[in-house]
Amino acid sequence: MRHQLLFSACALICLLAHPVAFAQNRSATRTDLVPRLLSLENSWEAARKSQTARERATGFINQGVTSFFAGQFSALSRSFARAEYALQSAEGEPSPEFMRAYALRITVPRALGGKTELMLEIANDFPPPDEAKPLQVRWLLLDTNEKELQSHSLSLTDFKGDPLQQTVSLRGLNEGDYWLQFEISAENKRLRAWRERLSVIPEADIRLDALQKRFEERKAKMEPIERESVQMWLQVLSSALKGQSPESQYPLSQLMVRAETALQRESGKPFWQLKPGDYWMAASHNNRVVPFRLFIPTKINGDVPVPLVVALHGAGGNEHLFFEGYGLGLILKEAEKRGFAVVAPRSGVGLDHIWGAIEAAKGLVPVDAKKTYLIGHSMGGGQTFAAAAQKPDLFAGIAVFAGAGQPAEAFKTAFENKPVFLSVGKQEIAFLSSNVNQAQNRLKAMGLKRLETRVYEGCEHLMIVRESLPDAFAWFEKEK
Repeated sequence: MRHQLLFSACALICLLAHPVAFAQNRSATRTDLVPRLLSLENSWEAARKSQTARERATGFINQGVTSFFAGQFSALSRSFARAEYALQSAEGEPSPEFMRAYALRITVPRALGGKTELMLEIANDFPPPDEAKPLQVRWLLLDTNEKELQSHSLSLTDFKGDPLQQTVSLRGLNEGDYWLQFEISAENKRLRAWRERLSVIPEADIRLDALQKRFEERKAKMEPIERESVQMWLQVLSSALKGQSPESQYPLSQLMVRAETALQRESGKPFWQLKPGDYWMAASHNNRVVPFRLFIPTKINGDVPVPLVVALHGAGGNEHLFFEGYGLGLILKEAEKRGFAVVAPRSGVGLDHIWGAIEAAKGLVPVDAKKTYLIGHSMGGGQTFAAAAQKPDLFAGIAVFAGAGQPAEAFKTAFENKPVFLSVGKQEIAFLSSNVNQAQNRLKAMGLKRLETRVYEGCEHLMIVRESLPDAFAWFEKEK
């Protein structure tokens, strides 16, 4: 959506006119880690042509991954900061200013209803260095076309302890989805930048309450995918309006409009219209709700079946990883240029999320039954092995990136004549590397006729998907 902003003579962001308030400190959450992951992905993209830079960073990234699974988010934040510095520079240790900038966390509400003030909380995710030059924090409000609409800055001369809160005054905002970009610098040198989605939804509480009542009245007569999707949108909107930050950069204004459109449509009119785009949806399978992301390429034609890629994320992740992380959504670029659709379900126990996502995708998109591919990272790689062995006729080929599982004996017959692509980073964590090697040896012993195994230099567990995806897509096309 494209929206215009109306500004009065007063500033959009009036920070220094408001007193600083102190809040009780809190530990970083999974949601707080999302901007750090995306920032690391950006730094990797900028340096990925340098194997030396990548090799400098892999140890720190592995430390961060290990900290994540141990629930040590402060340690993860520090490790990712060191990884970004390693990607950017070969000059020894990062400066105190660099580490101080990367220690900062700025928390913002994702949705605004009738309020005209936005409260930002500034805190530290890990203890910053004792001595560092003053930092400048700059806010930029961007529209969906990347146009800068307003900006302001704040000087942090000595910020080490309790978090502080700043009030942001908003004036004349139209309904829509925007970006709030943060830039941190010292002595006019930018050290760090990231952005957060900000959605403006006038009378949001009133509209949401009306939608929830309407949903309760209509849900029994709604199609399953429509019912589960609308219910998920309402839950996401409700949480965001209560100040809870989702783990995806949802365009919340769009979700509100989609929910209103679905619940206000006339009887007999279809819920779904096939159009290119990125969709946040949900389905049900065996009495289990399956949230998923769906990508439909530009060259879609309702009369022509398209290949489908089913993408399974790693442990601790969700359906948004392939669409927003893993090379900043690289899978969408690879799929777009080939005319592929992509569905990524939220993982759970068992394999029902896979079957539910495939069933839902086939109900929404004309899928070529002979060109459905299954790919997975880490835990999703183990699920890929299991699903392909259980229902081999569903899949034309599979790709496993640093898989955390092993192929069963049934896999030998199931995939003897189908393409299998396996990858691992040369700098993979030791026990995971051993597991991947074991899986590769098992598959080789099975005598699969179309097995491709690749080891990527200057790569570890997290970035293996970004490095492998283009090769996996090319392999599927070559082996079709």
